[in-house]
Amino acid sequence: ACVRVNYKDYLNSIHWQIFKDYALNQNNNTCSICGCSKDIQVQHTNKNFGRETLNDVIIACSECLNKL
Repeated sequence: ACVRVNYKDYLNSIHWQIFKDYALNQNNNTCSICGCSKDIQVQHTNKNFGRETLNDVIIACSECLNKL
């Protein structure tokens, strides 16, 4: 079954927290654009919430994200 969840609620879910930590770990806690390790964020690039893979997110620092 497909259940719609508020995006903010999803970002607070244990599933997202575990996946986000996994994604950061896989990228050595560094920005995939500039390589820095300051203020790293994991952002969705599509709406595969709850089914995301590493191809569905970008791991980047806030400065690089602002440039995108």
